[in-house]
Amino acid sequence: MVRFNSCLSDFVPLYEKISGVNKHGTCHSFRHAYATHLLENGTDVKVIQELLGHSSIETTMIYTHVAQKKLAVVESPLDRLGSEKSSVDGRQYLPASV
Repeated sequence: MVRFNSCLSDFVPLYEKISGVNKHGTCHSFRHAYATHLLENGTDVKVIQELLGHSSIETTMIYTHVAQKKLAVVESPLDRLGSEKSSVDGRQYLPASV
């Protein structure tokens, strides 16, 4: 019987080389990135648990720790309104008068 994971894992190093990525990856790296991106984009953790096949929500909750660290450094565009940082291509974006 051929295991799907074994076949897929054979392609990861090949495509790393083809893409020029200088970082080692595994099938698990893709699985982890998939779950983290889902969480960062607002997917409910219970849905992610089901997609990954975790029997325990605690296993899935590991991804929330990774995502929270990334989300903690995200600056809201609203925080920059009225500051010099709020310009794009030299144009200033200020709140519209009501």
